Amino acid sequence: MDDFESGKPNRDVSGKYDLILTVGVIEHLIDPDKILQYMKHLSHQSTILVIATCDREILAGKGALRPSNNAHVREWTIDEFSNYLQSRNMHIIEKRLDQFLKTDPSVPLTYEYYLNILSRRGQRHAINIVAKWI
Repeated sequence: MDDFESGKPNRDVSGKYDLILTVGVIEHLIDPDKILQYMKHLSHQSTILVIATCDREILAGKGALRPSNNAHVREWTIDEFSNYLQSRNMHIIEKRLDQFLKTDPSVPLTYEYYLNILSRRGQRHAINIVAKWI
């Protein structure tokens, strides 16, 4: 497990990846820009980024200003989160409210697999963003 708050990952990860997936991480960070910088370091021009986090208004109620979960530093609405990522030079390919991604470790994670998960109907409490770096 890496420590994204320090800005220094625990592992020396090299290489560039086609798909980077984070689920339920960014809302726990004091400075979420650090995980985005780490993701950018691991990205090439065509890397697909999939970022999932809680939707504050769905969990805490419309107009709520504080996270519903005490372990979360912040929660966003889907529009706030999209705007935040765009302000960090990300192009949003798709944004949805859906269930959190639950993966079967025997199935390889691909962009198509993730889109298949997004197409399923379920409890809608998570913001799911598919993006690329500009």
